Amino acid sequence: MTRAEGSAVLGPVAVVGLGLMGQAIARRLLSIGIQVVGYDVDSQRCSELHTVGATIANHLLDLPTFSQVLVLCLPDHRVVADVMTAMASKLPAGCLVIDTSTGDPAAAASLGAECAARYIDYLDASISGSSVQVSKGEVVAMVGT
Repeated sequence: MTRAEGSAVLGPVAVVGLGLMGQAIARRLLSIGIQVVGYDVDSQRCSELHTVGATIANHLLDLPTFSQVLVLCLPDHRVVADVMTAMASKLPAGCLVIDTSTGDPAAAASLGAECAARYIDYLDASISGSSVQVSKGEVVAMVGT
């Protein structure tokens, strides 16, 4: 698949949490031609990502208007729960949430069940590797539902 084909098939990807790993994920997606819409509570992190071509959402709740694919890269399961609770009424059925945060497996399973009840696809996808490895596409993701 070419970069253009990948972007056309996937469409924009929303990335929530633009710390080291979130920035690396977003930049990697951009580098292979996938449009990225980013959001972080830290405006400096948003500005950094904007300088390399990403669109920045003004508010967390704006993300579902940009993308049907949401990548979470957040500090822990509590923040993930807060974000998902805030977005609950905005996420449409059929969207995909990929949670790359390192968190509590039981909390991820519970969140996955909540999403399934609303016809939202949820993947618990912890990443093994560093932000440098992410930027090179050399990480392993351990994925479950």
